[in-house]
Amino acid sequence: MRPRLFVSVLALCAAACGQSGEREGAVPQALELEAITFADIEREDMFGAGCSFAPAGGGIAALAIAQSDAGYLKIAGEVVRFTPDTTSDELPLGARERYAGSSMTFQLLVRQEEASPSGYETVNYPGRLIVQDRAATVRYDSAGTVQCGA
Repeated sequence: MRPRLFVSVLALCAAACGQSGEREGAVPQALELEAITFADIEREDMFGAGCSFAPAGGGIAALAIAQSDAGYLKIAGEVVRFTPDTTSDELPLGARERYAGSSMTFQLLVRQEEASPSGYETVNYPGRLIVQDRAATVRYDSAGTVQCGA
């Protein structure tokens, strides 16, 4: 009888504290980013100079777009707009290293010293995309290619 009462009291305390039975230090679910399509670019008017990120081994589809006035990720079928952090490092063509949204931030790390021309107006760089939630928990982290161009 006592163990059952103790468990019930713990469950009530957890619910009252808003923890809903979650363990401290529990690993958050990984964020599934989706490819930003040309239809998304048209609908959201993302045309212009900037940089895009494609993960290693994932083809050429952009999972992030970084421009001077906004950054974009596609999550659960929705394109999410982020505000550039103007105090962060400037990347090629006016893009920024960090972007902030209402519930997440993303950081685009670019090794600019390893530039490789990839087209008439584009340059590829090795890079990394890191997405964090409000608690600064990393929800996505992947190496890949950052392509910047007009």
